[in-house]
Amino acid sequence: MRSRRSRRSHASAVLDLIDEDKSLRERLIPDLPYLRAEVVYACRAEMAMTLEDVLARRTRLILEDGARGVGIAPQVAALMARELGWSSDHMNSQVEQYRALVEHQLESEGLQSMLQR
Repeated sequence: MRSRRSRRSHASAVLDLIDEDKSLRERLIPDLPYLRAEVVYACRAEMAMTLEDVLARRTRLILEDGARGVGIAPQVAALMARELGWSSDHMNSQVEQYRALVEHQLESEGLQSMLQR
């Protein structure tokens, strides 16, 4: 669990990113609190290296979003690609790996038809 000081510095850094690029203030998913700036922050300050890391651990979208972050995965991967210097092939591979992870989880839970909606 993050300390109060750590949360404040995290929030301050995210706000600084938004000051630099206003597009980063947009939410990843309209009804959830995660911002595009948090993806950039995760890459720059928290050493997030995979799409799964951002969607499953940094934002918890894999648990909080009904589609488990699959719908936003390409946009998040594009933000990460810009930060981490990914090629388009690597970016696409990250999206496919994440989708496969979610499909496996849904299958394990007996919910495999959920992504096909």
